[in-house]
Amino acid sequence: MRITPSKVKKFLEKPDTLSGVLIHGSDNSKVDIFVQEIIANLNEYSVQVMDFAVVNKSPGLLFSELANISMFTKKRLVKLINVSGSISKELRNILDHNIGDHYIVMIANDLPYSSTTKSYMESSKIFGVITCYKDSGSNLCDIISSYLKQNDIECTSEIIYHLQSYFNHSKLPIYSELEKLVLYLGKRKDLKLADIDLCFSTSGNDYVTLDNLCSAIVSKDMGQFIKISDVLILQENFSPIALIRIISNYFLRLESVLLLIQNGMNEQAAIDQLSPPLFFKQLQSFKSHLKSLQLSELKKILENLMSLEVTCKRTDLDHKMIFQHEINYWCYSFSRVVK
Repeated sequence: MRITPSKVKKFLEKPDTLSGVLIHGSDNSKVDIFVQEIIANLNEYSVQVMDFAVVNKSPGLLFSELANISMFTKKRLVKLINVSGSISKELRNILDHNIGDHYIVMIANDLPYSSTTKSYMESSKIFGVITCYKDSGSNLCDIISSYLKQNDIECTSEIIYHLQSYFNHSKLPIYSELEKLVLYLGKRKDLKLADIDLCFSTSGNDYVTLDNLCSAIVSKDMGQFIKISDVLILQENFSPIALIRIISNYFLRLESVLLLIQNGMNEQAAIDQLSPPLFFKQLQSFKSHLKSLQLSELKKILENLMSLEVTCKRTDLDHKMIFQHEINYWCYSFSRVVK
């Protein structure tokens, strides 16, 4: 069935009123945002990404995916990407009779009027169709304004137009970039032009080191953390999971030294026990971190990092967004950890 523009918002809030949806159109940013909202509102589902061309040719693969029982959740959300204009009879049969409590999200660019895939979804009683077209610059402004409003961010129309201009020239997903901007602000709710330039700036990368990334977490400097992790992931090709492991290793070294100090060893002697040895340029910051953190905090941080890595491995959601969001949350929780 077609989901008219006036009903899209209500549907996105409760997408499980249907068994799935086809989201297509020329406005890729809008498609991305709608898909993210659906996944966010179906958080009890495990997400699996499959290529439509492969599934359309071998529908049994989708059947097997739906039939398999997950160790972690009973429901699957299958995201079919690169959806084309035609759909096989065999795949239609599986979609009609084997969905159960699972959910299907199909993602496509603009589909032709004669598309059998679109016709099938529009005529279905269990699936919906949302179209996303680029109609004007005001459409992008509406998306930006709506997202900022949802996060209680106050800003002027000048800032909205500034963001519109930025996104018109950026190839990055709007949803992820707006999420990054909200994380950068932290507890602040007033967005300034300077915040946009500072948050999205990637020039002058001398500060971008793994040591500075860890230091930003310890000092709870979320602006610095977002900037450094962005460059490491987007330009230096670090995966979020790799960064999680690097950060975990750093905090494990802090923990091992603190344990030795607790057992009576002096600070420098405990540091000298590290293997591999601590690089001399790290010594000053490492010692300051030893004074900033206690064993109870380190234990909680390491548990959270382990849980975060597991979460990233279990989901096909944007790992960078999850990584930055969770670290941001912990940093503001540090002060509430029982000393």
